[in-house]
Amino acid sequence: MTNFDLYQLANIIVNKDIYANAMSDSEFDLQLKAKNIQLFTSKLPSEKSINSQQIGTGITRASQHDLSPFLITPNTFTATAGKISVPTAKHIEDFYSATSKTSELISLQEVSSRLSSYIKPPTATDLVGYIVDGGIQLLNVTTGTYTVLAYRIPANPVFAVTTNPTTLVMTYNSGASTELEWNDGCKLDILFLILQDMGVTIERQEVTQLANKLITVGK
Repeated sequence: MTNFDLYQLANIIVNKDIYANAMSDSEFDLQLKAKNIQLFTSKLPSEKSINSQQIGTGITRASQHDLSPFLITPNTFTATAGKISVPTAKHIEDFYSATSKTSELISLQEVSSRLSSYIKPPTATDLVGYIVDGGIQLLNVTTGTYTVLAYRIPANPVFAVTTNPTTLVMTYNSGASTELEWNDGCKLDILFLILQDMGVTIERQEVTQLANKLITVGK
C-alpha cells in the first residue's frame, strides 16, 4: 500500500462526510510525516508502563512486530571509555556481549548503589549500564564489543505528486516519494490518525473495510 493509496482512500472517506474538508497533497505530506512519528512513539512503552528496575522493557509482542522494520542492523557496537555508541537509537531494549551472563539497564537513581554493591557489582560478565544520549554508559567496564537491540526512528515519508497542466489530473510521483516503512495495518492506523485530525467520524474497522474494497475494486 503506497502513500498515494492512502491519499485516495482519504479522499473516498472524506467525500462520505459532508462536514469534513479534503486536504491538499502538501497538507497530506505534512500529516504523513507527523503521524508517522506519532504512531512510532505510541508503540514505545510510556513512563507509566516502565518499571524503574527494568528500564528497557515494556514493548508488547504486537508492538514488537509492528516496530520490527526499525530494528537497528547491524546491531554490534564497540564501547569506548565505557560508552557503547548507538547514534541512531531512539529506544534501547537490551544489550549483551559474547561473554556476559546477565545485563541490566538501570535508572540514574540506581547508579551509585550499584557501583558500591557487594551483592550485584557491575562486571564484564554481569553487565550494568544506563541510557545516555547516543547509547549506553557501562559501569566498571570500559571496552568490549556488544550486541544492542534498539529501534531507530522511521524514515521521513514524502508524498509527491504531479498535475497535468491541461487536464489537471493528479498522478503519483513515486520516484520523488518516500514510502512509509510500516506494514499495511500500521499504514491504515496512520490514515486513521489523519482522519481524526480532520474531524472525520469513522471507526478504525471501517477504514480497513474501505481499504479492502479499494484493493478489490481497483485503484
